[in-house]
Amino acid sequence: MQRLLHRLRGNAQGAAAVEFAMIAPLMFTLFVGSVEFSQAI
Repeated sequence: MQRLLHRLRGNAQGAAAVEFAMIAPLMFTLFVGSVEFSQAI
């Protein structure tokens, strides 16, 4: 894991992939929650 993080540290594309992997579950949860909320109205 340390080697992977060290290798991706200088790579902007790798940094974007890591950031996306961290944010994607939150964004998906918010999206599904908003769809459910809009159906409840």
